[in-house]
Amino acid sequence: MNETQFKQAYLAQHANGDDPTTQEMNMMFDIAPSKMFTNMAPSYTHGVNPNFFEEFFAAGVDPEAAKTDEGLAELTKTAECQALLWEEYSGRRWSYFRHLVGFHSNVTQTTWRQYSSKEFWRRFQSRSPIQGTPIDAWYFNPRRTLGDVVDMETVTYGSGYDKGLRASFANCPVSPNQSMSFGTVHVAVGFVDLGLLADSRILEAPEGSMTTSLRFHGFESNHFAVAKSLVLWEMMRTPGMKPAWVVQAWFSAVWSKRASNEFLAAAKRVWDNLSAKFHADLCTLFKLREVCALVQHWAQSKGVGLKKLIRRRSETRNESSNALFFSSKADRVEMISYHLTGAFGLGDEAPCSASVLMWDCPHDSHLDVGCVFHTLTVADVVSSKLYNGSYFQTAEKVKVARISLLMDHAQAGRIEVDLRVATLGLASEASFLVQQEIASLQPHSMSWSNIMDYMGAEQFHFVAKACGSTAVHSGYSMNWTKQVFGASLIDYPDTSLNVIDAANKATDGQMRALCGDRGIFLLPIQHNPLNTTSGYLASQCFSYWVEHYLGATNVLDAGMMESDCTGNPLSRTSTVVESSWNYQ
Repeated sequence: MNETQFKQAYLAQHANGDDPTTQEMNMMFDIAPSKMFTNMAPSYTHGVNPNFFEEFFAAGVDPEAAKTDEGLAELTKTAECQALLWEEYSGRRWSYFRHLVGFHSNVTQTTWRQYSSKEFWRRFQSRSPIQGTPIDAWYFNPRRTLGDVVDMETVTYGSGYDKGLRASFANCPVSPNQSMSFGTVHVAVGFVDLGLLADSRILEAPEGSMTTSLRFHGFESNHFAVAKSLVLWEMMRTPGMKPAWVVQAWFSAVWSKRASNEFLAAAKRVWDNLSAKFHADLCTLFKLREVCALVQHWAQSKGVGLKKLIRRRSETRNESSNALFFSSKADRVEMISYHLTGAFGLGDEAPCSASVLMWDCPHDSHLDVGCVFHTLTVADVVSSKLYNGSYFQTAEKVKVARISLLMDHAQAGRIEVDLRVATLGLASEASFLVQQEIASLQPHSMSWSNIMDYMGAEQFHFVAKACGSTAVHSGYSMNWTKQVFGASLIDYPDTSLNVIDAANKATDGQMRALCGDRGIFLLPIQHNPLNTTSGYLASQCFSYWVEHYLGATNVLDAGMMESDCTGNPLSRTSTVVESSWNYQ
């Protein structure tokens, strides 16, 4: 199916104009439907070059090939992924295709308008007005100035983390400053996955250490995260395991036959080990009952066909594709393929089945598919010695290399891992007992993920100090901007275009410094200005929040997670602030 055929099919299907999204798009562009594809302004298309549609839809594909698992497996290896798009999305979900090609119905780089109430409350990470907050007295106070911080703890920290969420992996990179040491105890609270172990710098044991191994204790309230990490760790501990199979199980929505078999075998071994513990300790059974149920379910799984994968991805993928941020056709094609299939780390292996972790779980939870590029900084890829001209392939190589090193440590016994389900921070006896347990481990270092986004400063530091009064603590915040005036473009109604221009220049300079003359990204980044300016404004304002939240501690380091690229278009959010501190 070529571009002309696609246009004709779409226009014929929506000839009656009864699709609200189509009407919205027509009004947005203020052009006739027949001109919708050909007269798009560049600012509405993420900066895509004028030949993108011709390049993407150039080669025809027989739709019949998509009707079998074998045909789908073959299609996932080709650039002609539009067959999958046509079969599953275009006939009944125009909004998905709109996201895929990068249309945005709200704002552009070159025009501005008044904000809707929905957009305003999104500035505070809320979908509707937050009742009982001091926002009115703070945000609309004519005397408030840049950097003013509002205390919203009693309102914004009450909901807590969604324990029913199945996060495929972490939604933020590990800080380049994150480290832990052999011969010590590290406690990770809210670890989500084992990315902290794979991506941190592991230093030599301090002088006088009684052991040479790193003891990693993870406490996580989400039973899916614990169950998944237990199986992945079992895979990494297995001699003869290829790192690429672990990468697939961890990050890919599509698995090769061998990766699938190795995962199912590891799940069975973990289930056997847990079953043995049940007979010896009924208390363990009670604490891990949900984890055990998941592991047992995976151990008995028959696998997931590729047809189910394509159908389910159409139901769960809502974010825009990263393809159109890139300047080269090769990078865009690889990103389009990833967006449609979720395949990552397969290399030369043929896709065989869909991820059991993503698509074969009990129905009492909901999936956040995630994007593997949320776990990598731009520097992780473009500054890597493994960079080969392909952003996607280099990202695969970086993940394989990091997991390969972690597997060496695991199989040599240099890292011991203990993971459990536990919740910290609540005023309960259970939380107090967990605090006591962590304190008894005498941790040398502790990491808190973004727990700071779910707890007020006073409560958080009370708990953190109780767990490790002598430890070096680290953590990051993704949502701090809602508390600091000046951290959002919405705070600059009279000078928004100046802020957009300054952010574009800053991002362009950082990108050129990182990428040199390679021209990897289209500049300026074509995206919603609320996104393109967020990192730039965050870099100007984060110190106010650090002083507010960590002022009572001994701050060792604090800064933007991606200080060398605050405008990373591939990140989930470019406002992440990471910090380390102690209580001495």
